Order: sequence, then structure tokens, then C-alpha cells
Amino acid sequence: RTDEQLYEASQKDETSFGSQNLEGLRMLRSLINPLEQAYLRHFEVAFDGLQRRVDADAILPSDLSLVQMEEMEDLVASELIAEALVRAFGPGLEMIDRRFARMVGVLALPPGQNPLSASSIAHGMRVGLEGLVLGPNVRVLLFKNYERELIDQLGAMLDEVNTMLAAAGIMPELGVPRPALRPRPQPQAPGSAVADGTVATWHKQPGDAV
Repeated sequence: RTDEQLYEASQKDETSFGSQNLEGLRMLRSLINPLEQAYLRHFEVAFDGLQRRVDADAILPSDLSLVQMEEMEDLVASELIAEALVRAFGPGLEMIDRRFARMVGVLALPPGQNPLSASSIAHGMRVGLEGLVLGPNVRVLLFKNYERELIDQLGAMLDEVNTMLAAAGIMPELGVPRPALRPRPQPQAPGSAVADGTVATWHKQPGDAV
């Protein structure tokens, strides 16, 4: 989706020479594989940590203790996504957290040890983008589209995870919440900051899920 939006925006530029949108599209296409690999690795590490805790009560360190100033905008974007996920899927997320805690024999998991917490899911994009040189307009589009896809798709995944855990005998008394269907976010209106290639920071827009 971000690729398509950047391409459409570049077609509206008066010239392809020096086009911020076209350059962002080229960079995104060249870096999409390392972004995807880092994103998937984020969850592999988180689940490995949970498994180690199940097996040996190990402690999974958090990767959010130190944040460089240049990463602040990505961090803020991730926190806003996490808040949106809690608002949309709070009961399902809480049930998974309680069930994972039961699996490792504690009342509650310490922050950073639940691979399917709102924070862990939201920060997946930030972790995937670490070390990648992409323009601010591209990063904003990636975060916005990531949030839209999560709001649209995550509820079914959480329902499936809770169903499997309950079927395995892990706190079946909690049941399985079914989040209310949410309307799909509307496409960004023509003439917006993204189409003009002027977006440089993460901020709320009318109609955004956050």
C-alpha cells in the first residue's frame, strides 16, 4: 500500500527530477527485504524469550530502555499505535497476557516479556526500520498503513490465539472475546500532505484511527 501511495504521489509531481516521493519509492523498494526480515526477527526474539521463560524462568531484556533522539518520532508513532490497539482490542490483548503469565507461572508478565502485547506489536515496525535510511514521508506512510492494517486484521488473530490457548487448557474460563467489527479507514484525501510530499512528522489527521 505504501509503495502504491508513493507511486501515485510521484505521478503528480511536476518533474521526476528531485522528486521526494519518487526517491522515497526507490529507497523503499531497495530496503523492503531487510525491513521485513528485521520485523519478523523482532517477533522471533520476543517469542524465543517467552519460551525461555517458560522453560527456565529467564528474563527477556527490553529493547526500549535507551532511545536515541533521532528515533524519537518513530517511538512516538509506535506508542500511538499501541494506544490505538489497546482501545480496539483491549480485552483480547489482556486475555493473552494473562494466559502467557499462567504459562510461565507468574501473576503478570513484566513489561517487554509478552510478544503479543500491544507495545510489542506496535513497535514491530519501529524495530524493522532501525538502521534503514528512508525519508520522513516514507516512514510516516509506513506507520500509518501499519496501524490501519493492524486495526483491520489483528482482532481475528487475537481471537485465534486465545481460542488455541483456551483449547490447550490455559485459563479456558476466560473465554474468547470477539472484538466488534471496525470500519476500514478511508483513503487519504487528494491534496493531502503525503500527496504533496511534505509530510515530515507523525501527527494525527482527521479520520485517523489514532
